[in-house]
Order: sequence, then structure tokens, then C-alpha cells
Amino acid sequence: MSLIEKQLQVQEFVAISGQKDNTISVFIQSDQQDKLIGTENLWAVPGLVDIHTHVFPGCAAIGSSADTVGVSTGVSAVVDAGSSGWQNFERFLAESVHPSVTNVYAFLNISPDGLVSEKGELADLRRISVAKTVECARRHSRYIKGIKARASVSATVDTGIAGIELAKEAAMKAELPLMVHVGNGPPAFDEVLDLLGEGDIVTHCFHGKPGGIFLEDGSIRPQVVAARERGVLFDVGHGSASLNFSVAKQAIQAGFYPDTISTDIYEGNINGPVFDLVTTVNKFIGLGMSKSEALLSCSVVPAQILGIPRAGFTLLEWTDRLGKYFDSDGNAVSFRGAFSAKYVILDGLVFPL
Repeated sequence: MSLIEKQLQVQEFVAISGQKDNTISVFIQSDQQDKLIGTENLWAVPGLVDIHTHVFPGCAAIGSSADTVGVSTGVSAVVDAGSSGWQNFERFLAESVHPSVTNVYAFLNISPDGLVSEKGELADLRRISVAKTVECARRHSRYIKGIKARASVSATVDTGIAGIELAKEAAMKAELPLMVHVGNGPPAFDEVLDLLGEGDIVTHCFHGKPGGIFLEDGSIRPQVVAARERGVLFDVGHGSASLNFSVAKQAIQAGFYPDTISTDIYEGNINGPVFDLVTTVNKFIGLGMSKSEALLSCSVVPAQILGIPRAGFTLLEWTDRLGKYFDSDGNAVSFRGAFSAKYVILDGLVFPL
């Protein structure tokens, strides 16, 4: 066991337990020198996991380098959300998984070539093979942690819920969770929710489009409540068009917290409004989540949900600075206090940020 592991085990993640005034002293062992980091505002967190990213830039229509959105921003592991399908997953392994320092996993798209085309990947259901999707998922089970489908009209065009049903069939046969992107229907949100069971994931849960988690009277949609009760999980998936501050704040005030905080990051939003996972976490702290709740939602919880081995640690510093943040619809909020990532410790290596 390394010095960093020993120190953090002794501390038992004091900061996460809410005792934020305690000093955490951590030895970091590197090739150059030993460093002692210890301030009352330093939080030691199990390696951050971004459960919704796009890191297949050489092939998919959207994408960024895994290390650009991973270790460079304080994140130990990223999960690509459907950029590849069974036809091009081998290429994804060669170009995005194996060369990266960041640990890279994937939701395999039910579309055979993933997001090679920016839209309409479920428009022709004759292209979809449940059998080949399942075979690929089983063959690469070390890296594939779920199946992905987009339940919005830009993906389905005029095929409705049928493509999502095929994705659910593949997920059940592969014994993996299904992550479903929700947005502008058809299919309707209620139709999608009715398909999902324990461990399945709704991403973009706080978008500001019609037909979301709230009814017109401001109450939470009954199908959403029922889905959560049977174990369906709800993920942020910030993205360029899928986080609305008013919706998220209303949900948090109603006690409907996201299970996981993620970015849906790619080249199109890395310079705003998303930026990185830690910035997204700061937004949710500003909207009403506690620091410990927000950090657990992007570290321990996603790792447990997907069975990802715990990978290193992220050291974050909390400072009392005023920040202005934007959602996907151009709305701004300002609040004081924010985390910034200082170090990632991964596979015995220290990455200062």
C-alpha cells in the first residue's frame, strides 16, 4: 500500500464526512520528491468519475481527448456515452482507451457505428443488431459498462420508442444497465421511463425542454417518482443543451437529487458552458447540494453503479471566491465558494494541475 493510500485510509475521507474544518495531511510520493499537502480547505476524494463524456474524436461526430477532459482536469476515469457501437469499438479501444493515462470505459451505443453521424442514428432500425451488440459487450466486458441509446427525435426521427426497446433488449441480454439520453420527443419521456428498471440510467435529467421531470403544475412527474422507487438512476449530463438551472434548483428544493453528476463533455462545450467536471460540481453546490453530496455523486457513486475499480484520488481545494456560472440555456447564477482540482494520484503517479 502506498503512502497516499495509507494516509487517506487513516483520514477516512474526513472532508467527505462533513468535517470540513479538519486538516488533511497527505504525503504524495513522486519520482522527484515527497510533498506534504495540508490545509484546512483541502479535500481528499476517491478518484473522480465522469459517467457521461465523449472521447472518440477520431471517429465520432463529437468528441475530445480522454486525457484533456480526464486527468488534466482532476478526473481519474471517464465513461464514453455511446460514441462507438459494435462496428467501431475496436477502433475506440485502439485510439481512445489504450493510449490514455485516464481510465476510459464506455456505454456501447445500440447504433452499430455509434455517433459517427451527429443525428439520426436510430432512424433506420434495420441497421441495429441486438445480437452483435451483446456479443461485443460480452467480449469487451472489462471496458463496456452499459448500453446507450438516445431517446430524442434528433436520433429516432420517425421510429419512436422502437430503437430504445431494442437497446433495452440488448442491455438485458448483456446483463448491463441501459443509459438513455432524454430530450425532445418523440418518444415521450413517460414511454422511456416505463421501459427502465433497476440500475438503468436517465441522463440529461434536468434539461429545460418540454416534457421533462416536472408537470405543468410544478409537481414531479409520477412516472419519474415510480422509476426512482424501482431503482432507475438519474444523471445530470450537463452538455450544450441539457442543463437548466431553474429545473435543477426546483428538483433539489423538492429533494430530488441527481444520483450522478456528469458533464456530457466534448469539443463543442469544453470552453463553455461545461468546461469540466469540477465546474459542474460547483454549479450543483451553488444550486443547493452539500459539498459531500456533490463530490460523492461524481466519485464513489458512479464507480459503484458501474462496477469500476476505484482509481486513485483527487485532491481538491475549496476557496471562498465569487464565481459566475452558466447553464445550457444561457442562464447565469453567481455564488461564493468553489472547488478547484490540485492533484490527481493515479496508478502511483502524481499529476499536478
